[in-house]
Amino acid sequence: MSVKQAEVVLIGINGYGESYLRSLLERTDAILIGVVEIAAEKSSFFDVLKERTIPIFKTVEAFYENHSADLAIISTPIHLHTKQAIYAMEQGSHVLCEKPLTGDPTDLPLWKETSEKTGKWAAIGFNWSFTESIQSLKQDIMAGVFGKAIQLKTLVLWPRTEDYFNRSSWAGKKHSPQGVMIMDSIANNATAHFLHNMFYMLGDQIETSAAVKNVEAQLYRVNDIETFDTCLVKMQTETGTELLFNASHAVEESEGPIFEYEFEKGTIYFNSEDEQPTMLAKFKDGTTKDYGNPHIPHIDKLNWCLKAVHDDKAQPPCDYSTAAVHVQVLGVLNNQLDQVIEFPKETSLYNEETKLHYVQNVQQVLTDSYQKGTIPVQPF
Repeated sequence: MSVKQAEVVLIGINGYGESYLRSLLERTDAILIGVVEIAAEKSSFFDVLKERTIPIFKTVEAFYENHSADLAIISTPIHLHTKQAIYAMEQGSHVLCEKPLTGDPTDLPLWKETSEKTGKWAAIGFNWSFTESIQSLKQDIMAGVFGKAIQLKTLVLWPRTEDYFNRSSWAGKKHSPQGVMIMDSIANNATAHFLHNMFYMLGDQIETSAAVKNVEAQLYRVNDIETFDTCLVKMQTETGTELLFNASHAVEESEGPIFEYEFEKGTIYFNSEDEQPTMLAKFKDGTTKDYGNPHIPHIDKLNWCLKAVHDDKAQPPCDYSTAAVHVQVLGVLNNQLDQVIEFPKETSLYNEETKLHYVQNVQQVLTDSYQKGTIPVQPF
């Protein structure tokens, strides 16, 4: 029995969108019926698109003038997500939108209203949420295997050079030229997957995230950006679980993601730096359980969404409502951007060969904070 092909439009084919494009050109369960890209000629697949006569459009509206699609994949800059996703749903398409959902918390009601009105779902591409390993772990957490959650903490130290912050006109910016909120920061972009995952693992259903009531943060930057490249964030869920998220681009060496999720009956450990990374649960009764590695190259979110197009029982586990907690927490952080601390010049270093700005003691301070499970009062 042949698999019914889902008709897909890919909005944004450069940057991360290229990974979607590469997969869609090879699949048998989907047919790429159009792409939307203002600079399609920059794509390494431009000639392939021409050869296969896949139409290229400059705008989402131009595509939908004479076409329809089962699924619209949105891999464009943050400030375009809401407008493009809402329009695609209104035109009859389900949506797979890259993270973050939006930089503006006031957009959230519009996503909900449009999805309910059109009957179309909008999945948000937080990679880990769609993996078999994370799904298996969450099922056990929901079933009470681990008991009550005590503290979840995460550490991500990822160096980013000047080229990273200069890669686009919106990188590190608060707003677009039109005034739409971008709020591109380390917590809203590169390491957003791992911040979101703590909320997601504590959701009481597969498609929900735990609500957060308290957010305390220390925000820093060494790079010439409008937001922040280093953060220490302490949060609390509405049910009393403490969360800690330490992340920085202002480091010389890459480390993480690393996490430790502590529950009353056991703790789950993960370190992507291990030779064979895996989420290992160690229970207080001495037993262990290996849940596998969620941090691997995968296209699970696309697989899930293509199946869900034709199967109502395969609804995506992470949609706009699941991702809303991340947007809300970032809203709190972004309200504190006037309090971002510039790292002192005397502690800031620059590697001219790699064009990397970093601060010598950031790695140690954030690691110590992570290991102790608390934020120091004046770390720098």
